[in-house]
Amino acid sequence: MALENLYTSSPTYKQKTQKTKKRMVGLGLPWLAKKSKKVFNNLLKEMFLEDSRGFYEFHRMSKDNFVKLLNLVSPLIRKQDTKLRKAVSPAQRLSFYIRYLATVRVSNQCPGESRRSLEFQYKINHKPDIHIIPEVCDALFAVLRGTYLKLPTTSAEWQEVASGFSNVWQFPNCIGALDGSASF
Repeated sequence: MALENLYTSSPTYKQKTQKTKKRMVGLGLPWLAKKSKKVFNNLLKEMFLEDSRGFYEFHRMSKDNFVKLLNLVSPLIRKQDTKLRKAVSPAQRLSFYIRYLATVRVSNQCPGESRRSLEFQYKINHKPDIHIIPEVCDALFAVLRGTYLKLPTTSAEWQEVASGFSNVWQFPNCIGALDGSASF
């Protein structure tokens, strides 16, 4: 026990642990360390303050709608900072997710940005990126489900939906459609 205390209090042991900690912090890609040179810190903040049209073209959403969504979703997607890295902010998480939806690449034949391309733009490492998209999606669903995703509950409401499809699209006995092509 005394030998253990002697060893852990020795200067060489402290130097070794400090070196290990420094190495752990330094892990990762060098371009990730330059947080000030990412799209979110430069371009998006500038567009948000000065260029409403550019913000709309980048996100396919107005600044006002972005701020409304951010206020609704922010408590659900906020993460805590750790000793090793700062957490991705709720605004950046939402921006990443909306940009992903706006430019999603369904297959190699469809144009659009890949997740890897967005990782480079936002300087987000691959591991947080994997979690950002489903977490923000779940948060948006939880917040907006009552207002925008209300399902009919009575047979009269279902009949109204079916008559709407019949009148507008000449498609009788239809109660829903996905992406305008798959009806049920």
